[in-house]
Amino acid sequence: MSGIRTLSPGSWYGRIERSQTIGGVLLSVVDHDRPRSIALHEHVLSYFLLPFAGGYRETHDGVTIEYDPFSIAFHPAGFIHSDEVLGPEKFFAIELQPEWQSRVGHLFDISAWRFELQHGEAVWLAVRLLQSFLQGDLDDGLEVDAVVSEMLGIALRLVDRDRPQRAWVNDVKRLLRENYAERVSLEELGERIGIHPASLSRGFRLDEGVTVGEYLSRVRVQQACRLMTTPGTTLAGVAVACGFADQSHLTRVFKAVTGSAPGVFRDLMEKR
Repeated sequence: MSGIRTLSPGSWYGRIERSQTIGGVLLSVVDHDRPRSIALHEHVLSYFLLPFAGGYRETHDGVTIEYDPFSIAFHPAGFIHSDEVLGPEKFFAIELQPEWQSRVGHLFDISAWRFELQHGEAVWLAVRLLQSFLQGDLDDGLEVDAVVSEMLGIALRLVDRDRPQRAWVNDVKRLLRENYAERVSLEELGERIGIHPASLSRGFRLDEGVTVGEYLSRVRVQQACRLMTTPGTTLAGVAVACGFADQSHLTRVFKAVTGSAPGVFRDLMEKR
């Protein structure tokens, strides 16, 4: 197809602030200082992309998905798409070097692109990797390899068409994302979607690999990450806005999910 630019490893639209190759992956932090539209293009390498300040829209074959800060997407090599950067934005890119392609190419079905990584465990694996990257603590290729392998496994499982999926699970996830700041009970969720609470709890865990409570905690932490990139916000205010009982509750859950205390995380993001 004419007019489509192919980007080589480590090449991105925007300014590359920092990059490092370790454990068979190429890591980059890329900055866009203003909104922009990016024409159709593809990348030589498969990659994960985590926006952590600002967001963007991505269109492939007439389908558009909007990614907010601290969501994540996976792209197989040769995935043709266009982008719209919605404002000043920074993102963390994790490119898989050629030795990874045999693990990706024959397993990944590009036609099944409409998978959701936005609110799952892949986000927090990437966030932990980003924190170590920004702090200059990445020196163990085996550790990086293990993290990226787990992220790739999540992506591949989500496009496995042979894996049965309970139709109501997406409804539960939507309700949790819409009501994360409120007190949510299994009884209320079950009543709203017409599923017995015990069946809801078991079925959700089997499909998602986490409990309803764990999923809700991750959604709340995701919102907390976004609020903490806004100047002038207090941790106590973030806790209330995101549905935590208090700042101590925020700190405990946030550290369990991201690996660091919210104050440390906020300081690290502000430096960027």
